[in-house]
Amino acid sequence: ISSILVATWVTYHFNGSPQTGVDDANIFFSYAENLAAGHGLVYGHNPEHVEGFTSMLWALICAMVFKAGFGETGVLVASILLLCVVQIIFLQIIRGEATARRQKAWPYECAYLLLVFSSPAYIAWMTITLMDTCLWGFLLAGLTFYTVYPPLTVRNRCLAMLLFLLAPLARPEAMLVVPAIAGLIWIRAQSTVHPHARELFFTMIAIFAVSVIALTTFRLFYFGFPFPNTFYAKVSASLAYNLKEGGAYLYDFMTSGPIVGICAVSAIFVAALSLGGVFRLIPIRQQGAVVQAKPVEAQSVVALVAVLLLLVPVLNGGDHFLMFRFFQPAFPLLCLLAVLLSIKAGLFSEGIFTTAVMDRHRMFRMLRVTAPVVAAGILLVYEYDTAWSRMQRRSPRDTIAHEFRIASDGLAQGQKLKNLFSGLPRLPAIGVITAGSIARTYPGPIVDLMGLNNTVIAH
Repeated sequence: ISSILVATWVTYHFNGSPQTGVDDANIFFSYAENLAAGHGLVYGHNPEHVEGFTSMLWALICAMVFKAGFGETGVLVASILLLCVVQIIFLQIIRGEATARRQKAWPYECAYLLLVFSSPAYIAWMTITLMDTCLWGFLLAGLTFYTVYPPLTVRNRCLAMLLFLLAPLARPEAMLVVPAIAGLIWIRAQSTVHPHARELFFTMIAIFAVSVIALTTFRLFYFGFPFPNTFYAKVSASLAYNLKEGGAYLYDFMTSGPIVGICAVSAIFVAALSLGGVFRLIPIRQQGAVVQAKPVEAQSVVALVAVLLLLVPVLNGGDHFLMFRFFQPAFPLLCLLAVLLSIKAGLFSEGIFTTAVMDRHRMFRMLRVTAPVVAAGILLVYEYDTAWSRMQRRSPRDTIAHEFRIASDGLAQGQKLKNLFSGLPRLPAIGVITAGSIARTYPGPIVDLMGLNNTVIAH
């Protein structure tokens, strides 16, 4: 927790000490303030019910925080807490896998934390932007945990079902990601002879379906449309265009640093190897008896989840924000996979470096272990030096400081327009492109020219 707080403070300082998050976060805050004040889910001071945000659950959480009077500070605290829980979940997976292989867990836990904190982009998007990225990352971490360890106890099954209930409310891509993860949980449960594998799968799908149906029904009655307004404003009609832009987005992410690139390539490689054999590993019944097959390993399901999260932004056509917002929830899974592969290889297993007889086989094994450790150490030093120093210099390509400036400028501009038109009997409507923060300070009608918060333009 202390390392997370330090990393957050450094990221906050290097990005100019922002006070209100990025401009898109202020779209959430505009709806949250109106909901907390009893005006419903409306944008700015417009009367129209419109879903101009991408996470219903995050909007509700922000509304509760604003209703309690904590404002943006409360949202930041919630983001940091979610980030802490994510790391605890992944460290628990590492501890469990290391213990199962009779290895000490702490070297692998330290390696994971070093990998995660090598990325200032991950820390920034999970905390100081005040966006829903942290919420989606938290739900994905919980779902990944139950993919590795299918729930056996009633308590864990209830927690897993809660995640399946909340995920469709958190992000639109949950409609694709969550059923796929449910399938992986079923495969992993079957391969480990889970006593209630089939029942678990159908319950997860049923809970997910209930959540989707309830959300869609609410949208139809409250907003008048089955999909959020952002769908009509942003989704391209051309799959080829999306794949082209999304492919470039993925390529840029994979070449943004050596650690990201190596971990992403490893995930794709492991997922490709696992996909072909994963269904062959499911136990089958012969003459009423279960024939036990080799269980699907933890690194296989983690790799499949990670690659799934890499592919979804490609289908969506990428993102306009710098520092790869859509890939950040997948980044700790890439780090987790690298550590799980290290556990399988026994990099820090006891007895490798100490032996009474140093035979040729032992020496070869020592070299095989020390070489990747030294190489990984060099990469970590290089990544820390380049990524964090670039952010310290506030290079436009390597920070999102300008996104925070857009938000603060919008707040100031809205206040100036309010003062300018204060003598008029009725405030005029203004047209805007960056529509987040200005809606919080200008009390008149606002036309979002991008259509995110305006159904006429969106449709």
